[in-house]
Amino acid sequence: MKATGIQSERTAGFTLLETIVAFVIISVSLAMAVRTVSFSVHNAERSRIEAQLRDIARTVLLEKSGQIKSGREESGNHGQNYTWHLSVDPIQVEAAQDIRIVTLRIQHRALPKLSTTYIGFSEGD
Repeated sequence: MKATGIQSERTAGFTLLETIVAFVIISVSLAMAVRTVSFSVHNAERSRIEAQLRDIARTVLLEKSGQIKSGREESGNHGQNYTWHLSVDPIQVEAAQDIRIVTLRIQHRALPKLSTTYIGFSEGD
């Protein structure tokens, strides 16, 4: 048996609706891929900045370790992108004398929400 001419023309290619559906599926898939890559790049940059904040905190605390005296406040810059603020305040503890709380806050200038605060204790002079 031979197929009629109408059926053979219909199976010769894709309909407009099939082409549009395929285009929509490809577009949605690409949009999701771009969004995933964008989030990955953002998270990688954030992790890099957070690692730099920790390194700066270590550096500042090492530089200032011999100068931690009660009532001390100092601020400074680290490179072009970071600022820091160090404060030392006395606290009262019954079992010990001359205990101080040391607070160090480091902030990224361009991204102020990316900051970190380190709190520690120091004893004696």
